[in-house]
Amino acid sequence: MALLVAAGVWYAAIGHSELSNGSPSTTTTRAPATLPAPRSTTTAPAPRTTTSSSAAAPQAIGTFKVTTARLTLVEDPGPSQRSLPTTIWFPVVAGRRPLLVFSQGFWEPVSTYQTLLTDWASAGFVVAAPTYPHTTRPPHPYTRSTPTGTTVVDGKDIVNHPADLRFVIQSVLDYAAQRGNALFGRIDPSAIGLVGHSDGGDVSLAVAADSADLTPRVKAVAVLSGAELANYFGGTYYTPTVPAVPLLAVQSRTDTVNYPSCSVQLYDGAPQPKWYLELAGASHLGGYTTAPWRTVVAQVVTRFFEAELAHEPTAMQGISSVADTSVSTISNGPTAPAQPGTPTCDAAP
Repeated sequence: MALLVAAGVWYAAIGHSELSNGSPSTTTTRAPATLPAPRSTTTAPAPRTTTSSSAAAPQAIGTFKVTTARLTLVEDPGPSQRSLPTTIWFPVVAGRRPLLVFSQGFWEPVSTYQTLLTDWASAGFVVAAPTYPHTTRPPHPYTRSTPTGTTVVDGKDIVNHPADLRFVIQSVLDYAAQRGNALFGRIDPSAIGLVGHSDGGDVSLAVAADSADLTPRVKAVAVLSGAELANYFGGTYYTPTVPAVPLLAVQSRTDTVNYPSCSVQLYDGAPQPKWYLELAGASHLGGYTTAPWRTVVAQVVTRFFEAELAHEPTAMQGISSVADTSVSTISNGPTAPAQPGTPTCDAAP
């Protein structure tokens, strides 16, 4: 059983659900024995310079008014419980809309990306963004502590995030199916997309395309400066038994945290349809929080999901008029443009 809090009301949701086959699952099926260091430029990360939530917000790219709901999802109630507070941005418009579930990067609060998430909601998507346990910058109420009170930031916890993400998808759908709440009747359960940045991109790709973690309900995925981590999540990407999921990969040539070759690897291995949006001059985080890159990303991601989820197959036609700019280019060939650097993106444990 899983518990959910929304607007101060306790709500019971079905927990331990495995979306791929309905069988029980938990978040601890794979031991976090060995992982690469989280993609952070410091061992004790200092706050990065990002767009401030108090700054004047730029004009949203869509036309819908946006409102929010906040849910508290509790997975595995008991001593080992995992709490995933989830904020949902959604358009004030009648009818069922596609659902995008966004996964944050390591050590970045969801609020870092709020302009981008609001943009997608203003364009007509319901956007759910969970806060993953143990890898998010405090303060938040679910930071794990040692007996002496020391905060633990556990980068190895990423091995549990694919199961967390599957749980969030199911819980949001369950909540939206209950009468009397803000999301009732607003989500199309047949139109689910994943989008994530950095480690969140790794997790999104695993649930969309890795045989060990995939959720067949996912119909498209956008990976923002991410990588394959098959040696840590298990399974194999893009095997014949894994349904082909449309992919949008976004990567800056000047990213020194997630190397461009990692995005090339995941893109080149993916089947069509797929798109590669290359940013010029953006940092690992700045490409998604700072104009002009953020604006391009918001527009391209919107049109990608409109094409794949919102029954608008022509949405990507003429995308070069949006994406081919002084700071970005887009392509959809079998291989990505050549990129600098040849690091190992998924070293064996």
